[in-house]
Amino acid sequence: MVQRGHQNSLEWMPLFLTFMTLGVIKHPDISSVLGVVYIFSRYFYFKGYSTGDPKKRLSVGNNIFLWSIFVLS
Repeated sequence: MVQRGHQNSLEWMPLFLTFMTLGVIKHPDISSVLGVVYIFSRYFYFKGYSTGDPKKRLSVGNNIFLWSIFVLS
């Protein structure tokens, strides 16, 4: 399960880096805060994913992670 959680993070990395790069051009403060929010939410998502229980991986970390990607776009 840990390997799949890591792969899931790598799948989202190009999208996150693209939005961060584009967002930091006009709004560096907001983008940096959202980048930190993204990193912390991925940490909690990964901790829940590594337990093997599907309900734990769809907790707060997943909602915040998707929200931060949405706002960056």
